[in-house]
Amino acid sequence: MVISYRLSPKHSCVITKVEGTLSFEDLCRYLIHVAGDPKVPSEHITLFDASDVNNLEVTPAQLEEFTSMVRTRYMERAARKMAIVTRGNKETELADYYECLASSFGESAMVFYNYDVACKWLGIPSDA
Repeated sequence: MVISYRLSPKHSCVITKVEGTLSFEDLCRYLIHVAGDPKVPSEHITLFDASDVNNLEVTPAQLEEFTSMVRTRYMERAARKMAIVTRGNKETELADYYECLASSFGESAMVFYNYDVACKWLGIPSDA
């Protein structure tokens, strides 16, 4: 699995790309890394592109645990708005569940099947 991210400072956006297998451990490492990155603005938005995930090793219970980590440990570093791009399979079901969980701590998350539409919803250009 590969999770990489880059910053678009002009748009206060964290642009994340996930490829291959995505595990719960991968998500936790990603959260810790992004939350600890001093270059990530405290008021940021996130584009989480999981359209190239081909194996998902995250259960709904683990997603609840991940959300709890965000809420209790990293709330001040959480994105205020997150677009999750999937290709319409098992990843979409879990992303839809995260969308519901995120609303409990004030993060506005939305699931998309199209990268350009996700960018538009975030208010950033597709080539940001």
